[in-house]
Amino acid sequence: LAILERARTTRRAVLYVLLFGTIAIGFGYRWLADTVRVFGELDLRVGGAAGLVSWLVLVAYGIWSTVHIVLFAVLYRRTLDGDRRPHPLATAALFVACEVLPVRFLAWQAGYGAVESAPLRQVAEWGGVPLVSFALLCFAVPLHEGLRWVIARDDGPRPRAGASLVAVAVGLALYGAGWWRLGEVAAEDRHAATSVRVGLVQANVGSTAKRAAERGDRGAEGRAAYERGTRAAAAAGAELIVWPETALVEGARLWDAQAHRLLPKTAIDGHL
Repeated sequence: LAILERARTTRRAVLYVLLFGTIAIGFGYRWLADTVRVFGELDLRVGGAAGLVSWLVLVAYGIWSTVHIVLFAVLYRRTLDGDRRPHPLATAALFVACEVLPVRFLAWQAGYGAVESAPLRQVAEWGGVPLVSFALLCFAVPLHEGLRWVIARDDGPRPRAGASLVAVAVGLALYGAGWWRLGEVAAEDRHAATSVRVGLVQANVGSTAKRAAERGDRGAEGRAAYERGTRAAAAAGAELIVWPETALVEGARLWDAQAHRLLPKTAIDGHL
């Protein structure tokens, strides 16, 4: 918010955002360059230019990952044109509205920053991650207003102290509601009449092995690892066994418990 406000023009503010995407996101996810190069088979497709192409893809990803902030920057700067600063709740709502637009790949949201705060995380029950983002920003935006009050008191419209307190109160109300609901959920779990024993299987099969399995090479290695973990979980009494995403790269056969045999492939769709 400080950078967007201090920029002399909206165009410069947008350039700051794109620069952030290129450097911060590009550096933070620099491992994607090697991923794109290896699994995109760029060495075979473009030869000596593979390294450059993979990094260009990463830069493009970093820039595109900030498209929602670019939109926010343009709209937020317009709210600063008058003689009064926008209400912190309006700023928080505007940011959330921009970040929920389905225009990004791996569209992370501000609310993910509250993952370690169970009460804030719990409000996702009522409004998903966007509501968590809004609750978190109810504290962040007033903090920005306070910093403006201390650092740049004579620069533009005065910060809205009363409105900031309202935003903080809304954030505290959401935090309190999440804390109350979290206690209810914990109590329901403790006093549940029935329960299900769950086993989590993580066989630590790397992406390279999965890629090989997709090509029909070493596919049994991953299956065997998950079979061992599944048998161990079942032996420990697990009634529901959960595997991670992409645990299998090929289709799975279903077991007919009554007939004690695998269902034929033609019967699987109808069975599901």
